Amino acid sequence: PWPRFEHSSAFDTWRRRHALRVVTPAIPFAKPRSLFCHFPHGVFPMSALLCSALAGNDATGVPAPHRGVCADVLLAAPVVGLFFRWLGCGSASKKSLLRLLSANSVGLIPEGIAGIFANYQHGGEGGAGKKEGKSKQCRVFLASRKGFVKAAIEAGAPLVPCYHFGTADVFSLASPPRRVAEKLSRKFRISLIWPAGVLGLPVPRPAPLLVAVGRAVSVKQSA
Repeated sequence: PWPRFEHSSAFDTWRRRHALRVVTPAIPFAKPRSLFCHFPHGVFPMSALLCSALAGNDATGVPAPHRGVCADVLLAAPVVGLFFRWLGCGSASKKSLLRLLSANSVGLIPEGIAGIFANYQHGGEGGAGKKEGKSKQCRVFLASRKGFVKAAIEAGAPLVPCYHFGTADVFSLASPPRRVAEKLSRKFRISLIWPAGVLGLPVPRPAPLLVAVGRAVSVKQSA
């Protein structure tokens, strides 16, 4: 990890561009190690990326050290992998997650690739179901995602739900036919899509972002 990278002026400018705000519970986090679960994934989890550096800040109360996890394929990718490693991200595998939780709080996005396409037909993330004049809404893809809960129980780390408002406004989903894109993305375990932002380019729209951090859900440690 390269702390100076995520605390650089470039990231600060990026956060200001999106008017990033983080709302946390009035009750402080009781344990220094927690598993922060971020929703929704969206076309690109912009606010999850931008708020990672705010852990350990007295204004947020989020405990530090704080690490993130992502797919192995991202960590292995040229340039992209280096970017995420500089942010302190590790593998999202169970073994890696448990190792990181032994000494850090960890942030992850449980929805994965499924979370990109889950909203496509329901008006969120630029889906075809969006009606004119109606704000985008996102659905949380969670029912079949239990692995991260099991890891939290095994590590004895509380679960902290985090919802990111504005994710659907940063990018729209522009890709090959949805079913084809989803099938290929699942097969190669990486999102093979075109995130459409400013002028249809992969440049994020300057939409305001709000991160709502919920109260920690305690778990009883059990192997």
